Amino acid sequence: MLFALDYDGTFSAAPDLFREFRKLAERFGHRVVVVTGRSDEGRWGDEVREVVGPATPIVFCAGRWKRAAAEAAGYQVD
Repeated sequence: MLFALDYDGTFSAAPDLFREFRKLAERFGHRVVVVTGRSDEGRWGDEVREVVGPATPIVFCAGRWKRAAAEAAGYQVD
């Protein structure tokens, strides 16, 4: 199963929790990706990458629908 987590108000509200969630999900054979409405431009993208960390993929939607942006990036979210 592939879980998609929003960044603002979700991952950003409890980053330690969601980092542990990713580890647990992977231990059970699942995957986690962060899908954010933000753009990857400048400080907006830098902040997300810094908080999420390198172990979790990030899809920057930049105003597109999140599911469509995730699919365009190769993620079929469950």
